[in-house]
Amino acid sequence: MTLPGRPATFAAMVNVAVSAQERRYPPWLADVAGRSQRLRIGGTIIYRAVTASTNDDARALARQGAPEGLVVLADEQTHGRGRLGRKWYAPAGTSLLLSVILRPSLPLERAAQLTMLMGLATLDAIKSVTGLEAGLKWPNDIVLGERKAGGILSELESDGGLVRWAVVGLGLNVNCDMSTFPEVAASATSLQAVAGAEVNRAELLLALLRSLSVRYVRFKRGQQPYDEWQAHLRTLGQPVEVECGVERLEGTAEFASPEGNLFIRLGDGTLREISAGDVKLRPVP
Repeated sequence: MTLPGRPATFAAMVNVAVSAQERRYPPWLADVAGRSQRLRIGGTIIYRAVTASTNDDARALARQGAPEGLVVLADEQTHGRGRLGRKWYAPAGTSLLLSVILRPSLPLERAAQLTMLMGLATLDAIKSVTGLEAGLKWPNDIVLGERKAGGILSELESDGGLVRWAVVGLGLNVNCDMSTFPEVAASATSLQAVAGAEVNRAELLLALLRSLSVRYVRFKRGQQPYDEWQAHLRTLGQPVEVECGVERLEGTAEFASPEGNLFIRLGDGTLREISAGDVKLRPVP
């Protein structure tokens, strides 16, 4: 598979302030940074040993004009968050914690497809490096079996109905012992826990950047991720309970739309469309 390269002027486009410390990579990351230089995603990696949130950092850089494909990566987040403001648990140096800046000139109603691309690329990387068959839980979770191993958080700025820039963040539990976090011990897992051995974070990151680069180039050329993304949704066909504000619904998840919304069949036969932005979703006991 041929990997898409960056334009020759790419390095000159990085006009945002990047300190020497942010380019001083730890040993596990240095080789990846060298091998990813010609990728569409990850050609420039900004590293921070500790940060509040890679999504917050990437959003600030996007507003400064940072180019598409720039990646902010950290070994630890002090205020990492998931969808609906939930706290993200990740011991230092055990996970992949990163955010990617994209500038797709995409209609706002198709923005969820950027989350789809990251989800599929993450499944590719997990399979390539560990052999594990991970899945997706609507709207933005990476799952191994019934447990959450990662999550995606996409944020954007729009103008005139088009995405001006998007930040797509990923938190993936790689070599974590989630049993040390009582709040999530029953529902979360890690690649190491399922694979039974420590997973090479560098190889996992490189596999992710390669897959996302290829998928993103194909996306910009018109290839849509929707069908493949829906095929990996383990939520479909399952009984679910949805909270929409004060309303609580129970039904069966039937399908998702290209815009990323979920359709559930209620007990009375009614089909309801659910937006990811205002619900909590969990299996019915």
